[in-house]
Amino acid sequence: MDYLIRTDDFTSKKAVLKVVGVGGGGCNAVDRMIEEKVGGVEFIAINT
Repeated sequence: MDYLIRTDDFTSKKAVLKVVGVGGGGCNAVDRMIEEKVGGVEFIAINT
């Protein structure tokens, strides 16, 4: 049985990074990352 592996589909995709901060400490961590201008990340903060 022959197999064909295509790698060109993987090279055009980028990783998606999401940071979820939960509670006071998590929200503080998200705030700190935003202050430091961490790029390429989607931030989500949930305060409890």
